[in-house]
Amino acid sequence: MNGLAAGDLFGSSVAGVGDVDGDGLDDFFVGARQQVIGPGAGYATVFSGATGLPLPNLSLTGLAAGDQFGRAVAGAGDVNGDGVPDLIVGAPLADPGGLSSAGQVTVFSGATGAALPGLTLNGSTPGASFGHSVATRGIPTVMACRISSSGPPTSVSLATAWVK
Repeated sequence: MNGLAAGDLFGSSVAGVGDVDGDGLDDFFVGARQQVIGPGAGYATVFSGATGLPLPNLSLTGLAAGDQFGRAVAGAGDVNGDGVPDLIVGAPLADPGGLSSAGQVTVFSGATGAALPGLTLNGSTPGASFGHSVATRGIPTVMACRISSSGPPTSVSLATAWVK
């Protein structure tokens, strides 16, 4: 299994996401935060646990060059209640609202690959790198954080979104 191009950092994040394709075997999610072809925003793809092939409609691409979309990936459980596990992707260098490198986390449908309405979370301060790490603590929570490298050792940017 390879990334799209040399240097895209394919495999910089990997997570089990449950049985997305309904074949009875768990699938996995791989991020490549430095896409070197196309828009350069990074990407994340869900692969079949049975065949190792990419699943249709589940190759997600970031919005802007340099966002590092795919730096962090995680399974979200079934957030929208459609019976299919959903996906979380962090883009810690995204510039939401013009805030340089504030970061962004988006929850995507595991069935369609579309961003779930109301589940794009943005960092609130420039340089926060929100989305450097993502995880779930079971439904109904999606969490993302970045441990600050410039503040004291206990400095953490953390957001919790209640999604169900």
